[in-house]
Amino acid sequence: MPQINQPEKRSFADLVETVANAGHAKILAPSPAAQRISELEDAVVMLRNALRNVQKNSMGSGVCCCGSDMDDHGLMSDHSPVDEADHFIDMTLRQTDDLVKEH
Repeated sequence: MPQINQPEKRSFADLVETVANAGHAKILAPSPAAQRISELEDAVVMLRNALRNVQKNSMGSGVCCCGSDMDDHGLMSDHSPVDEADHFIDMTLRQTDDLVKEH
C-alpha cells in the first residue's frame, strides 16, 4: 500500500511567524515602479550635480543668446548680454529643480 504523505507538523507560533515573514517580505520589497522611480530620482540628482559642477567651472560660450559675440556686445543692443551656454545651464538647473519639487 502506498504511503500517504503526512503534512508537516508545525506549531501555531511557527505558522504565525511564517505568515508574518511572508507579509513583511512583500511589504519591504519595492515594487518595480517604486524601484524605477528611485532610479530616476538618482539620475536627476546626478544630472543636477553635474550641471552645478559645469556651472561653477563654466567659461561660457562667448556668444550671447541673440547670436552676437559677448566681447563685441554693445550697450545699444536693447538687452543685457547673456551667454547662451550659461543661460542653458541655468535653465536646465531650474527645470530639474522644478521637477524634483513636483515629485
